[in-house]
Amino acid sequence: MVRTRSSQDAPARGDAAGDDEAFGGERPRATKRQRCIIHVDVDAFFVQCEQNKDNTLRDVPVAIRQHGDVICVCHRARALGAKKFGDVCETRALVEKHGGRMVHVPTTDDQRVSYATYTSASYALHAKMANLCQGVLRAEGKTPAMYEAASIDEAYVQLEHKADIATRGREFAENLKRAVFDELGFVVSVGVATNKRMAKIASKMAKPDGVVVLSDDADVERALRATPCKSLPHCSSKIVQQKFAAHGLLTAWDVRRFNSKRLEAMIGFSPKLALDVSRAAHGVCDESIVHKVNGKKSISVQMTLTSTPRMMAPHIPRDTVSATGGKPGWFMPLASGETERVERTTRGLSNELFDKLRVHESYEHKWPSTLKVELK
Repeated sequence: MVRTRSSQDAPARGDAAGDDEAFGGERPRATKRQRCIIHVDVDAFFVQCEQNKDNTLRDVPVAIRQHGDVICVCHRARALGAKKFGDVCETRALVEKHGGRMVHVPTTDDQRVSYATYTSASYALHAKMANLCQGVLRAEGKTPAMYEAASIDEAYVQLEHKADIATRGREFAENLKRAVFDELGFVVSVGVATNKRMAKIASKMAKPDGVVVLSDDADVERALRATPCKSLPHCSSKIVQQKFAAHGLLTAWDVRRFNSKRLEAMIGFSPKLALDVSRAAHGVCDESIVHKVNGKKSISVQMTLTSTPRMMAPHIPRDTVSATGGKPGWFMPLASGETERVERTTRGLSNELFDKLRVHESYEHKWPSTLKVELK
């Protein structure tokens, strides 16, 4: 499925220079030249990793769980009402009712959660996409695309100077999307715009399995009208959302009616945060693409301990997952006198770190120079 929209950092309709006076000053505007930036986001990454291991999970609603949290749901499950961070028991019942399954993230022999499968898939994804962007998909005579791995399942790509968003940008996005599926088996959604912020908004609009191109002012308006206030930077807290609602502000397009000074007074933002929010509401973003594939400055593992026994997910008698060798289905305190469990936990953390380092070395051919152990 391919959907096409069209984004400029220039002010959209209704924001002409004459409107600056009503706004209370000059509206935020980009300082960087127009760019063609692509945001690639794997749809339900953890689910697709599990589907690539187990074909019986394909074409059915799937939810991924880590102990008492739902950390990922596929779009089939989402259409039924399943949500990320939803109730584990309710989500399990919902997907199983419709022929689907809930899958716990992989665990080691000592019952520690392991992201090794997802980490390996992420490294392979970024290595392949970067290679495609800089080589196979590069137009003849064009400079290599800049590639920035943004997270385990997201990346930004910046095309050559003066690349046309509506034509070159869309063609590149569609070809990249097709190549990632053909060579890695991952379905991705892709957004194209003049900056990183709008490209990410576009990729969210493209979900699932689509391409959305933002190339003119009218499309910026449509995108910002569809973006809720909580998606703006610094605006996800319930308190901020309540203050926005009290002033009748529901979308990013609504917020752009107020300059940063008024946002300071209305919401209680600091001057810097208020300016960040105002710029975001205008679709302005000068953040640069930093070429980065799989290089990491540090690799770590961590574990948060509990001080009191508590169930991972109540009312699931089939739950046999434990933590640090404790009672299955429970988070149990780890006392200093429990030598065997302390040793098991330490060994588990060490093995998990080594697995991450081994994956990193296979792609980057580097080993760490410093090892740090920290207990808080």
